[in-house]
Amino acid sequence: MYFLGTIQGGSGAYNNAATGASGVAGNIFTIPPSAKALYLVPNASGVNFALLATGGTGLTTQTRSAQLNPNAINGPFRVIPGTAYISIYSTGGIVTVGVWMAPTS
Repeated sequence: MYFLGTIQGGSGAYNNAATGASGVAGNIFTIPPSAKALYLVPNASGVNFALLATGGTGLTTQTRSAQLNPNAINGPFRVIPGTAYISIYSTGGIVTVGVWMAPTS
């Protein structure tokens, strides 16, 4: 496994790649083409995520997303062709999610 970086997001509010929720930048994370499986590790509870084909605005609600377990390794999440981004949505304040990848599924 390889550490790719982190995603940060705030609670509620509108998310986008430029400012993020509550003014926190970076709630959308680009997935490298070599990734076949992802592992996500949030530092708090109340974090939802989605794998997206395009960056767009990211998640603006919990709808159409999955919840992550706090302070635990979540995954593997298989990366299907055309998936390019991870977006997070937090209901519990500002959170950070570590992103790890495996080059094989």
